[in-house]
Amino acid sequence: MTLRLQLTLLLLLVTFIPIALMTSHIERRTSEEYIKSKDAALIQARDNVVQLYDNYIQNTLEVLWADSHIPSFRRYIEGDQVYRKANLNRVHEMLRNVIVKDSIFVNSVALLDLSGNNLIDTSATLYRDMEAEYDYFRKGKESRIGYFSHALIDDVQGRALYVSTPIKNLEGIRLGLLRLRIEPSRIQLMLSQALKKTAFHARVLDGDMNILANLMNPDLIGERYSESQLELIDQPAWQTSPQGQSFRSVRSRLNQIPWIIDVSLNEAEYTSRLEENYYRWLVELSIIFLVTMLAAITLATLFVRPIRKVEKAANSIAEGRYEENVPVVGGKEVRTMARSLNKMTATILSNVAELEVKHKAKEKAEHELLKLNSELERRVDQRTQELLTANKEKVEAMEQLLHNEKMASLGALVAGVTHEVNTPLGNNVTVASTLDDNIRQFRKLTLEGGMKRSDLESFLENCEYASEILQKNCDRASELMGSFKQVAVDQTSMRRRNFSISQSVNEVITTLHSTLKKFSHTIELDIPMELHVNNYPGSFDQVITNLINNSIIHGFRDKSQGTILISAREDVIDGRASVVLDYQDDGCGVPQDIAEKIYEPFFTTRAEDVGSGMGLYLIKSILEKDMQGSIRLDQSHSPGARFIFTIPLDLIN
Repeated sequence: MTLRLQLTLLLLLVTFIPIALMTSHIERRTSEEYIKSKDAALIQARDNVVQLYDNYIQNTLEVLWADSHIPSFRRYIEGDQVYRKANLNRVHEMLRNVIVKDSIFVNSVALLDLSGNNLIDTSATLYRDMEAEYDYFRKGKESRIGYFSHALIDDVQGRALYVSTPIKNLEGIRLGLLRLRIEPSRIQLMLSQALKKTAFHARVLDGDMNILANLMNPDLIGERYSESQLELIDQPAWQTSPQGQSFRSVRSRLNQIPWIIDVSLNEAEYTSRLEENYYRWLVELSIIFLVTMLAAITLATLFVRPIRKVEKAANSIAEGRYEENVPVVGGKEVRTMARSLNKMTATILSNVAELEVKHKAKEKAEHELLKLNSELERRVDQRTQELLTANKEKVEAMEQLLHNEKMASLGALVAGVTHEVNTPLGNNVTVASTLDDNIRQFRKLTLEGGMKRSDLESFLENCEYASEILQKNCDRASELMGSFKQVAVDQTSMRRRNFSISQSVNEVITTLHSTLKKFSHTIELDIPMELHVNNYPGSFDQVITNLINNSIIHGFRDKSQGTILISAREDVIDGRASVVLDYQDDGCGVPQDIAEKIYEPFFTTRAEDVGSGMGLYLIKSILEKDMQGSIRLDQSHSPGARFIFTIPLDLIN
């Protein structure tokens, strides 16, 4: 074994093993921190859902309390049959306005007298029903501002949740109840919107263990949960489903009523990143090993090099090359040996002066040549670096353009915020109207001189509560506008999950409602509800959004009415299970002379007004780079344009 090899192995042993142990410790710490971050996100999701439902229950009770002060409702309950018949349609329309304020979550509204008779109901099936035996009637009649049912109640229409609040006259005497009916599908809709575009699964159970919402299996809504009792889990813990699947879950009750909120995250969300960290650690460790080995070889070479130089010079002298000068380098012993060899050759060199001069001339020429080669290499390296820098800047500019194009579609989300903000603002309008009515009644009592202490206390109590509701709704509107930033971030994040093709397309159409309603264009869908893929829903939404915008801007530029047809089917493409989507419009189509250029960046037929030239280029880039898919233009389709693109049912990691 040579000296250089021995030194190399020693340096590897001394340097690589500590570095390997240190990187292993860092990898374990990284994995532990990742699990903690996932658990923190799981707890945050649970807290957000709990807050969502607590706010919803509180908001519903407050709005219903405010609506119960509407004078028309009080007069309708106090009136006789003749009065009720004469005012039936007007009061019915006012009840429908209560639904309109929150039409997503309320099914029907009714007025009940103190005996539980359904005097008027926006649902024809429940009209003139007797509701005195239900808990929500008894508890709502005795409550101060209202009662929200803790569990599903069976009625003639199925199973539903009920909310009731007492209606009082000006003296504070109870006359009847204002009652809401809410189907569990509305609770499911709230949960779906709260956790949309996330990997979290969740379910909501009422106080009797009935399933109100279930993202994993919506078909179970309304059924009783198999277990009689669920243990609350404050910190994330591993659970196992009946099918043997592992997941981490947190479970807690609402603050308002004894509903149970269960939020979970699949094991794959944890293990995939940990495996990625492990493989990255192996790659980094391999690189460290190679770098350490090269450094050890270099250091060993530097140590042995002086000895080799002396050995080489000695061999040259032994072969008759007396002009060779032994370098005095290395350790003390090596330098002493070199000086002895130089003294031995001094006499010989004095006799070959002419040869020495020629040798120096040769060395000078070689030095100039080396200098020239070094300069050429430096220039080549400099030019190469300039080309690499220019290419990198071009790639970064293209990526920035793609990013800007993606961010442009976020404007469609603004329309969705309007409805969310409308609810608290509508509540404030109702409360303000109620407060105005109370003030007029108070002024009337003051002027007539018939005011009692109870009237003053009731007036002050109502004013304080109305003020509290106004403040809460203003805070709620501010909170909704602040959270819109987070919605935009989620829309642009790359998050892979299993999603429904039909649902995603419908969501895109909804976000583009503000654009579509300006025209008379129609969109027809032929997509099976059960068709799901495991891919990037954000990227898929971007593709559909750009295609629809292309049709509106380019395809229908000269048409007031157009039709878009989007269909999807499952197929096997190149031996791989895939989804084939067929997008067609009856617009002006794509001319043959530009069909080969439409996927090029910055190519547009409307550069003079709205065209950026990045639409189809962005679609092709997303499908091929992010979603492992493809797209092609059917040039034989007429009239209009037809694009056929495929994406796999499941991405290959």
